[in-house]
Amino acid sequence: MNALATTGSPRPAMSGMQTACRFRQLVRLLAPCLLIGLMVLGPLAASAIERDYFFDRLDNERGLLQNSIQALAQTRDGTMWIGTQAGLHQFDGYRFKVYEHDPDDP
Repeated sequence: MNALATTGSPRPAMSGMQTACRFRQLVRLLAPCLLIGLMVLGPLAASAIERDYFFDRLDNERGLLQNSIQALAQTRDGTMWIGTQAGLHQFDGYRFKVYEHDPDDP
């Protein structure tokens, strides 16, 4: 018995015209979906970029020992570390914790 008779004939290759036709059908199907998706998700992405920033002055009236800041760092949890000649200050967004410099303990 012939091998093609038992397994069926191989699928014929698509011509270039058939491939182009299927591609056009796919584009016609997906283009409106893409357009609707952009119309729905576009404003959400634009509003995600918009941010309101608030800054309050941090000085000796609010708890710093000295207004001249030498170093500034922020940890992942949002804690601000402020270095001055008078010592190290930890600011959690509400209050300062001061680690004063002791010249006798280098």
